[in-house]
Amino acid sequence: MKSIGIFNRRSSSLVAATAMLLSVVAPSLVFSSASADQLTGRKIELSSSAAGATDVDYKVTFTATESAAGYVIDFCSNSPLLGMSCVPPTGMSTASPTASGATVVDGPAAPTTNTSLEITQAITAGPVTTEVSGITNPTTAGPLYARIYTYEDMANAAVSSNPGTTEDNGAVALSITNKIGVSAAVLETMTFCVSKTDTSSSGHENCLDLGDAEDLPNIQLGEESGGVKALQTGIVSKGTIWTQISTNAVAGAVVSMKINNQCGGLKLAGVSSPCSIAPAISGSIVDNGPAKFGVKTGTAVASADITTAQGTYQPATGSGYGDSSYFMGFVDGDDGVTSTYGDPVLDTNGAPINNMNMPLEFAATITNQTPAGLYSADLNMIASGTF
Repeated sequence: MKSIGIFNRRSSSLVAATAMLLSVVAPSLVFSSASADQLTGRKIELSSSAAGATDVDYKVTFTATESAAGYVIDFCSNSPLLGMSCVPPTGMSTASPTASGATVVDGPAAPTTNTSLEITQAITAGPVTTEVSGITNPTTAGPLYARIYTYEDMANAAVSSNPGTTEDNGAVALSITNKIGVSAAVLETMTFCVSKTDTSSSGHENCLDLGDAEDLPNIQLGEESGGVKALQTGIVSKGTIWTQISTNAVAGAVVSMKINNQCGGLKLAGVSSPCSIAPAISGSIVDNGPAKFGVKTGTAVASADITTAQGTYQPATGSGYGDSSYFMGFVDGDDGVTSTYGDPVLDTNGAPINNMNMPLEFAATITNQTPAGLYSADLNMIASGTF
């Protein structure tokens, strides 16, 4: 996985660093048996898509057509088809799951497999949401299929290769990866990447050819002075990274940003809180203003070599992000960018999209009172689609 680092130094000190990791989630194609209806609106959101990540949260969402006593999720590396053999994903573990508002245990698969979940939860026809914690992601990057099937009586719960009589069923495809560009299922796909290089330029369609050192999404904030690049009092320092997305998700995709600290801005090394360079939650970042850190969107651009590139790629509907001012969605109490699933920054307006690119311009400024030293904030970009 490639990361975005934002660095600047004041005098000879390194002043700010930011890293951004990419996660991509893409639900898959529905497959149903003759004895069951199809689950619709199915989606699984991950708090991390990194291979081998531990204690990961999986947020499962679908719409049921029949009442049920619960459901089973069987994770497979080979196929989303219910009734086919299931190859357990290498290194995945569901051995000690927990869930709020439901009883969840390692599922009906063989105990040595630990790649399925059995969730007892009263279901009526309509939307269902369950958040399951404590899962270890597969250690091998690649497609991950989740077969979801409900039962009138959980005593009948069985493995997906021979599930018996189910009420509803469907499937979701995810992608476990450490890379920027990610391809999900063959029929239902998502590709998402970030880069310092303009991803809309020739040769970078479908997130191709972004593996060289100069493509790494590392940007340095600051102004040149005496051979040193550092933040300077009263000046807004800026740096741009690019994002590209393609997906055939029927209801489109949302790209969220997550900061792994509790203050939402740039934090001084050795100081637990607060962020001396605070998140821009009200007002923008301006010359001679207070010390702030934020991001603003640019204008969506189609990839140069794709004649069919199209779709709406925009600031997330209802968010505070946009192209007119810098912003960082943060609310005290582990909300916004510090929440489990991050803060929505971009979306595709509820529709599929093909090879559209969006620049994100990060900016920071300081005052005479901003302490010198090393600042940092680790960021993750998480893209999820709804089919």
